[in-house]
Amino acid sequence: AQALVSYFMVIINYGFNISATRYISINRKNKSVISNAVNSVYLIKSLLFVATLIILILLINIVPKLEEQKFLYLFSFGICFNELLFPIWYFQGVERMKFITIINLSTRLFFLISIFLFVHDQTDYLKVPILNGIGALGGGLVSIYLVYFKDRISFIFPSKKEIIYHAKSSLPIFASGVTRLAYMSTNKILIGSLINY
Repeated sequence: AQALVSYFMVIINYGFNISATRYISINRKNKSVISNAVNSVYLIKSLLFVATLIILILLINIVPKLEEQKFLYLFSFGICFNELLFPIWYFQGVERMKFITIINLSTRLFFLISIFLFVHDQTDYLKVPILNGIGALGGGLVSIYLVYFKDRISFIFPSKKEIIYHAKSSLPIFASGVTRLAYMSTNKILIGSLINY
């Protein structure tokens, strides 16, 4: 489940951790340009999030092995909230890495404490991806607050030209990430599909 979801995470990320970081870093003095970039990236990521969720649901309905553990796969998808909401690319671009550390540390600490509190035996295995997803969602919402309310990034609908620019500039990085992930995770998916859990 984690190996499959890691593909979706790469798709949702779409290489923005590099391309958007660079773009925001170059334009960090111009709030209007940054607002357009942030909203473009979030819009593209939202579309990719919905598309990957639809793909996962289709896979669960088509592949019997996935259907057997459909809740495990659906709950594991919750970690994708981290890729959707947590703007590591923004914080790196404006050189405020302390927020990355604080949010990541908080969500991991929440996950660790929750594991000890709520997971006691093998029957609790579904609680692990649920807790992971809750941590990812919480960290993402905090970061959204920091971007839009604390840093006062304007919530605007970006132009079609702006969206296309950011999608095109991230495409080579995205392709590289998918290739690397295919090399690293495909064996886990193949073994998981050929051997029982």
